[in-house]
Amino acid sequence: QQQGKLSALVAPQVVTDEPSLLVWGVPLGGPRAEEAAEALVAVCDRLGEKARSYSEPDVVLVWPNLLALVEAKFRGANDRQPGHRELPRYLGRRELFAVDVERVAQAGYHELTRDWRIGIELAETLRIPRFLLVNLGPPEKIEPDAQAFQKLLASSPACVFTYPSWSDVLEAAAPLPPWLDRYASD
Repeated sequence: QQQGKLSALVAPQVVTDEPSLLVWGVPLGGPRAEEAAEALVAVCDRLGEKARSYSEPDVVLVWPNLLALVEAKFRGANDRQPGHRELPRYLGRRELFAVDVERVAQAGYHELTRDWRIGIELAETLRIPRFLLVNLGPPEKIEPDAQAFQKLLASSPACVFTYPSWSDVLEAAAPLPPWLDRYASD
């Protein structure tokens, strides 16, 4: 954000201007950050989440024509809990999935499924025409699960799932100041 390079998180999507930013549901700047935070709470309420334990996507980026949720993994893999007790609340819109929702529940990608549903509903609430769910992490840890999860989704030009690596994002953000490049590489 300080370097004006948040668009690197959604590359190769082309966006202009810096987005409004939420981190773990907290507005950190931009013209629609407060509105997006309030809308996120409203979406979580509609989905029946408990007020004391709302979902807090890692990063939410809001541009006029694109909303992106980023599920970031530093060194680990995606959480996978087949049949997770909270999954049914995110499966009510069957049209968002390419397979039967029972298969989605059995696959157990709780965080990604939650982010897919919340992100689409948040984009609709904010009247943003495109949604991108970004599963960011080390490729050796996230790629197999991300590829399997992608097959469960009813993706479209308006709703897309991607899984870039940290290296992909740093390359898209180049050039970075030398100190930040060293820090990110380490």
